[in-house]
Amino acid sequence: TAYAKLNNGIADGELAWQGCYYLWNSLKFDPLTLVTIWFALAVAVWRKGTVPIFVAGTTRQRGRHKNGTVPLRVPFDKKFGTGPRRRWGELAVALGIVLYLLYLVRIGGDFMSGRYLTAPLLAAVCLLGRLPWNAKKAWRPAVAVIVTFALVSLRPLTFRSISAHPTNIWPRIVAERGICDEGTYYYSGTGLVQSLLEPGVQFPNLEWATAGRMLRLLSASRRDKILFSTVSTGIRGFYAGPRVYIVDELALSDPLLARLPPVPDPFWRIGHFSRRIPDGYLATLRTGKNLIRDPGIAEYYDHLRQITQGDLWDRRRWARIWNMNLGRYEGLLAQARREIRMMPPISFWLGPHPSRAIEELDPRIALHPRDPAGYRSRGALYARANKPDRAIQDFSRALKLEPNNGFVYCSRGSQYAKLHALDRALADYDRAIALKTDPVSAYSGRANLDARRGQLDQALADYNRALDYDPGQTDGYRNRGMIYLRQGDWRRALADFQQMVVTAPLEPVGYHLMAHTLAAANKLETAYSLKPSPPHSLADALSELAWVLATHPDAKYRNGDQALRYAEEATASQAAPTAWRFNVLAAAYAEVGNFPKSVEAAERGIDLATADGNHVLAEELGARLQLYRAHRPYHLSPPAR
Repeated sequence: TAYAKLNNGIADGELAWQGCYYLWNSLKFDPLTLVTIWFALAVAVWRKGTVPIFVAGTTRQRGRHKNGTVPLRVPFDKKFGTGPRRRWGELAVALGIVLYLLYLVRIGGDFMSGRYLTAPLLAAVCLLGRLPWNAKKAWRPAVAVIVTFALVSLRPLTFRSISAHPTNIWPRIVAERGICDEGTYYYSGTGLVQSLLEPGVQFPNLEWATAGRMLRLLSASRRDKILFSTVSTGIRGFYAGPRVYIVDELALSDPLLARLPPVPDPFWRIGHFSRRIPDGYLATLRTGKNLIRDPGIAEYYDHLRQITQGDLWDRRRWARIWNMNLGRYEGLLAQARREIRMMPPISFWLGPHPSRAIEELDPRIALHPRDPAGYRSRGALYARANKPDRAIQDFSRALKLEPNNGFVYCSRGSQYAKLHALDRALADYDRAIALKTDPVSAYSGRANLDARRGQLDQALADYNRALDYDPGQTDGYRNRGMIYLRQGDWRRALADFQQMVVTAPLEPVGYHLMAHTLAAANKLETAYSLKPSPPHSLADALSELAWVLATHPDAKYRNGDQALRYAEEATASQAAPTAWRFNVLAAAYAEVGNFPKSVEAAERGIDLATADGNHVLAEELGARLQLYRAHRPYHLSPPAR
């Protein structure tokens, strides 16, 4: 992670000041940690040591060596001609702690208060554990230390508060320089005592853990690994397992993104430096072929892949390691660096409080009126605040200062589209396409305009071009699939929505659109009672799709194996089991011919429906149960001609 933390575009002095504040934050809220570390360092530096010497002997007694020498530990003194000596092993550990703290200051610390002081604290306790203790004299301070540690460790039980989350405390978080006691915030879903108080809940009880468990279920039935990008990789990735490949947009676990500069952000928060994923990178990871569009990044990735994945003792690998550390490949990223510096910001703060961020940014722009970055940033903030007029003004000012910035043309075009100024929006997208700066956004934006105008063939052509540049974008498949639906091409629409599920396996919308497409193929929307908007729960979306796949009246659209897989994943999710999910599971088992399991699932569904007072569903399940006992699957009746 050092590559990502040191390659963040922040001035060294500003970053070091942030690191010093991280230490001050720990001293203010958790003084025991740093006090223990400083005390251990002082002891290691000033404590004098002892040395084992050997006194000649002739008898063999217990505790003596076989050669007759008796090991004794006595202090050094002038009598032996050496004088006092330090313990060099302890000094080495102390030096390690100091170097660690210097590195911590160099990278600006972290956003989790005290998190990065765990390792030096452990080393400090190990150093203190080597002190000689007199049991008769040390029991009182030992008890005091134990009680202090106990009180500090119980602090989350007494001080946890939802307001500690950074997105809820904008003014205070700025004062605290982005450092929060996030352990307190997560304690209700991760704490040991909390788990004991809620024995029926699966811990960790966090959204990320739930998502990871669902990813593990989804990946178990797929041949290829699941691959997608996100900013939270730890808990999610741990529970997802080895068949899920997560690309970290903050670059802490990605070798290529860690070496690319972050997108400029005037409201940066330590530990949150977003990277722009190069066009074609996700497709490269999914297929194993280098499909990165930028030729410089593509060549750089070839060298990097040899270093990170090549044969360990290959001479070419060692040569590339040597060249990489000498910076001989840095010129390949020059074009990417120029483009990234021109991008509007991807900020941690833009979402929750854009109006307050605008207030912070106004005086900076007043001080530097010729800097286009300020106008780009404020324009993005106005766009987030749903003020397209103001956003267009700032984007226009930025374009006067840098007229060849394709990213800003795309941003301004999207705001013109909000105001229904389609001709101006189209002109901006055409200009961005001509500049070849951000072709995916430019072609996608122009395709959206063509779709609004009813020019579906032109929209399809632009969506195809955008997907050629970056086959890993989920929105492109969704938008193109919707065009196919409008044209009545169900098969191509279904293929695009299936690709959505591949690129975004945790998003319910892909499964929902697949179910809608299958129902629309035979005009069964009313029969299936599918809602226009996708369900919030992934398990509900999986059940929705499984039900259509298992019960569709047209055999060419039924797929029992897929229906059973989705139904089992929905039923095995952390969400509470429902009668409807067992109804779907029973239909899926019947479709693949496993009627004993189908009967069992239907009976369980009847019990749950009766307990919930849903007598209509209980009666429907009772009727289907008779079919399953007769070894007949349930299929919806075809629509009347």
